[in-house]
Amino acid sequence: MTPPISQLLPPPAPSAMSNFRDVGGHRTRDGRVVRRGLLFRSTDLARSGPGVRQFLAELGVRTIFDLRTAGERELWPETHRVPGGASYVVADVLRDATGPESNPAQMVALLADPVRARQLLGRGRGERLFAARYRDFVNLTSARQAYHRVLVDLATAGTAPAVVHCTTGKDRTGWILAVLLLLLGVNEDEVMADYLASNDELESLRGELYDQFAAQGGDPKILEPFMEARPDYLQTGLDEMRRGFGSVDGYVECGLAIGPRTRRRLVEGFVARD
Repeated sequence: MTPPISQLLPPPAPSAMSNFRDVGGHRTRDGRVVRRGLLFRSTDLARSGPGVRQFLAELGVRTIFDLRTAGERELWPETHRVPGGASYVVADVLRDATGPESNPAQMVALLADPVRARQLLGRGRGERLFAARYRDFVNLTSARQAYHRVLVDLATAGTAPAVVHCTTGKDRTGWILAVLLLLLGVNEDEVMADYLASNDELESLRGELYDQFAAQGGDPKILEPFMEARPDYLQTGLDEMRRGFGSVDGYVECGLAIGPRTRRRLVEGFVARD
């Protein structure tokens, strides 16, 4: 019997979350450094153990930004993991996306359906699908609204320390944090390296999912485009951003409707001298 979608991802970890990282520590082009302890990235909270609530409370987390779709939030609810007194902000990046391949919850369902997975992701279709998703991060109205909310809130006093996450913390989360780091003046090569670090962080989770898929009769290689952070994916988003807006500054100003005062507050809040 095929398990329900909610059981297709591995069970809760005992405490901390996968791919949980401090966004700070990066050097900017003018020699300053992105402050630590203000912003963290992660997988979702739902499949982390109950100790995560205390873990986040000890970090002083005041805000959780959930970038997942309504379907994901329904399948894997996480409000019981939010520390007391912290705000839980839904910023659904893919709300306006169309087609089953644009629904991350349905993509997870492919773990139990190797035939459908091969039809949807085989013969290079997986790579093309994810390239299109990164263009969606730039162009979808729901994505612009979601990322606007995240950046405006992060520029507001009392929001940090904060956690930004989606389901695996690599794509929707990876895009907005790449944009933020570029906006703060971090070199693009370092931003790319930070993005690709999700591959090491998610290695154990990928292994479990590949084994599970193989047990269903599937070829794990079909899932690789779905489960890996790849340079071409982020580069597709950056190219789309520059095609439409010229630069990260143009994208943030015109695409995300973030004015100079908010951008200045972001830099002042997140960047410091040694």
